[in-house]
Amino acid sequence: MKIGDCGFFTRDQANRPWDLQHRSCTDPEAALVVVREASTVECPDHSFSWSAQGRRPSKTRYVCTHLNAQVGDCFNNPKNKYAHLYRLRKVPCSMAGAYQVNTRVESHDYGVCHTANSKYSETAGVEHKQPPVSFCLHRIGT
Repeated sequence: MKIGDCGFFTRDQANRPWDLQHRSCTDPEAALVVVREASTVECPDHSFSWSAQGRRPSKTRYVCTHLNAQVGDCFNNPKNKYAHLYRLRKVPCSMAGAYQVNTRVESHDYGVCHTANSKYSETAGVEHKQPPVSFCLHRIGT
């Protein structure tokens, strides 16, 4: 996995380390983008990091990813992070329960959904620290 690679994670039946299913960053399935290659340094955004343990615990390798999203893109559930990141997918906005990106700001902003909270009944914020970018998604349909 290299910086700028896009796709989505999968996990096989044996629960071996996750694998990035590479897609063009403009592909409708490209839910994530790699922002830092494998390193022994933990990612600032733990919820969007992939890790694989080496032979010794001090050799754990971390790959940092971000949501690959523009305003209007839809996802199955932005709460699929941490150990559930392999479930995160871009989906058609017509899918019941989908979350649509309504805001994207090029900063780390915990208040990214502040305005949207009064407009939509259910929102979810995703904030990334490095590089800084934040998203607000709202649920469209039930």
